[in-house]
Amino acid sequence: MKFSLGEVLVEPLDIISRNIDFLILPVIPAVFNALVEGLNHHVGSIVMFIGRLIAFVISLIVSGALVYMTNEELEGRSVRYTEAINYTLEVFSDLLVASTIIALGTLIGLVLFVVPGLLWLFLVVFTIQEIVLQRKNAVSAIQGSIELVKENAFDLLAYFIVLIIVVIVIAVPLALIPIVGYFIASIFLEPYTSISLTMVYRALVRNSQSAEVF
Repeated sequence: MKFSLGEVLVEPLDIISRNIDFLILPVIPAVFNALVEGLNHHVGSIVMFIGRLIAFVISLIVSGALVYMTNEELEGRSVRYTEAINYTLEVFSDLLVASTIIALGTLIGLVLFVVPGLLWLFLVVFTIQEIVLQRKNAVSAIQGSIELVKENAFDLLAYFIVLIIVVIVIAVPLALIPIVGYFIASIFLEPYTSISLTMVYRALVRNSQSAEVF
């Protein structure tokens, strides 16, 4: 493997423990989503659509901010969530366009016997990292992710299998906690998976750049 499987699964825990802002960020979309869904039977469909659209935008900003914070932390610079959000807003338009393209591709793929949709999601998994860390536009970021995944498909497949197992082991006990279990699980697992994935991305990019030199 071009990255240490143990490191990318364990170090995120250390990073989260060093910077509590990693747990503050996912609280924002989690609370907003809970409020929106709580209104489900009390407001009209248009209001619900607007609420869910805002929730999606907030989640997208948080996803980008987590990637930025992870990169800064790994570079030895601990930053606050406010700085990460401000940075993410600078590239938000590309994040929005890319997420729209990805959503449409996933929808089409799922309609075509499910497997193409899952394969598409696998190929574009590094799109946010490409936008936030490389400042690429939406289309270039998707292309960059696809190329990186294709070059490291078997390593990434093994990584995702192990990651899914780890997530299940963490999520199931937390989800059993009455009322707040799912909330706690989502707040912890979102930064954990984002940090882990960004660490893998950095390792693969470094390896690719080294190969180009030689």
